[in-house]
Amino acid sequence: MAKELGFKSAIALNHDLGNRKIQFRQNDTWLLYSRYADCGYVEIKQEVLDNGKLSITVDLTQLGREWLVKIYNKELLNASAN
Repeated sequence: MAKELGFKSAIALNHDLGNRKIQFRQNDTWLLYSRYADCGYVEIKQEVLDNGKLSITVDLTQLGREWLVKIYNKELLNASAN
């Protein structure tokens, strides 16, 4: 997803989304702010590991992918129009 949007890495994309107040980092996991959390953009999976720790995985859904593409493409269109 990061490369598709023109970022060098997923880390760079995550930081950009953080700067935009779309997501925030909590305990090494990027989570969407409440404004976006219930929109179906991500799927959150929780798993208890053998050592008893909780592992949280956040995966982008197809709807979330389309949403991000729309955000970044809109910016590109606006930038080229100016």
